[in-house]
Amino acid sequence: MTGYWIKWQRHLESHHMEDAQAHREPNLLSNSTAVAQILAAIPSEWVDSVLTSTCKHNQRERDLPSRLMIYFPILLGLFMQLPYGEVFRRLQNGFEWLGLETSEKLPSEAAMVKARQRLGFEPLKMLFERLIASTPTSDAPAARYRGLALTAIDGCVLDLENSKENAVFGFSRNEGGNGWYPQLRCVAVVNAYSRTLVDVEYGAVQGNCEQLLAEHVLARLKEGTLNLADRLYFSFKAWTIARSTGAHLLWRVKKDLKLTPCEILADGSYLSHVYEYDEGRHRTGNSTTVRVIEYKLTGGKETYRLVTTLLDCSRAPAEELARLYPIRYWTSEGFIREIKTVLRQPRILLRSKSPAMVAQELYGLFVAHHVVRLLMLEAAEKHGRAPAELSFTKTVYVVRRHLTESREFP
Repeated sequence: MTGYWIKWQRHLESHHMEDAQAHREPNLLSNSTAVAQILAAIPSEWVDSVLTSTCKHNQRERDLPSRLMIYFPILLGLFMQLPYGEVFRRLQNGFEWLGLETSEKLPSEAAMVKARQRLGFEPLKMLFERLIASTPTSDAPAARYRGLALTAIDGCVLDLENSKENAVFGFSRNEGGNGWYPQLRCVAVVNAYSRTLVDVEYGAVQGNCEQLLAEHVLARLKEGTLNLADRLYFSFKAWTIARSTGAHLLWRVKKDLKLTPCEILADGSYLSHVYEYDEGRHRTGNSTTVRVIEYKLTGGKETYRLVTTLLDCSRAPAEELARLYPIRYWTSEGFIREIKTVLRQPRILLRSKSPAMVAQELYGLFVAHHVVRLLMLEAAEKHGRAPAELSFTKTVYVVRRHLTESREFP
């Protein structure tokens, strides 16, 4: 199809205008990001429930009870640049301001490490899953395309502490051999409107390609959603897995994928078939029908090809879908930047030295991101704004400042 040229500059200008608006209104979130709301976003009954379900309730009184320590990995996600003691001081301040019982003295780092080990990662994983499941999909018009909630999938790698135990995750390869640090790979599905996590899967970089991890989250897509993905993810198997969930798909495909037009539609898009191949590159007989949309960006030479499950061009015109697809970049790349650059910050590792503690810290990081994003969504809707108008970086600064100066809250 020719004739559908994206006004990419207009999209960029809109994005920069929204970002500038966020920086002009730094106080929009000031009353919505107190420590009380950080902790209240995770109801105490949920904490008790996950501790009971995982048999992690303390059998005897401890200076660092599980009910306190379950919040510690979440604050580690907000203060990745600070040592244990400083993070724990902020947790103490938050609990004191809320009138909750906490340790009166600052425990040693060894005691905090042992308390984390007693807690394990299972309560944080269950808490994260419960938080995700309880997050409603916004009904704002910008959150949906023709009734379908927009999601995007993408992946990243995170550097880990170089310990003997963490070596099981594997190392990235470069021209000189293995990299310096073990790494884990994550693939996440993110809500395109609120940028909150919808689902995530992680694994070792060794023996796990991004496409393999993606199959797990694609199998858990929800009906009533439209998923956006770049050309890395398309395969007959991945497409079939994702489509079996009832979700609709709008994915970019590589230029070497052969797509023969079967029917030219009124808007210039066309129907085609994609086939399953065996290991010998022979067709197995299984195929599925897709709709193909081809276009170029204004002033660009590269041809983009999208395939979609939305086969009716009258209900989903090609130009609308072509304009919709760039949302994937701002959603998934923005989420990765928020995790790797804002929360983690450059050249900072996940500090845990064993796989179980890595998992605990990772889920704490995801919960921290999700809670901040929920607060941004709440603040934006309260003031009649879109979440994209708020700066995640500035929000995190406000959260950190309030957690540090909790006694100064009105």
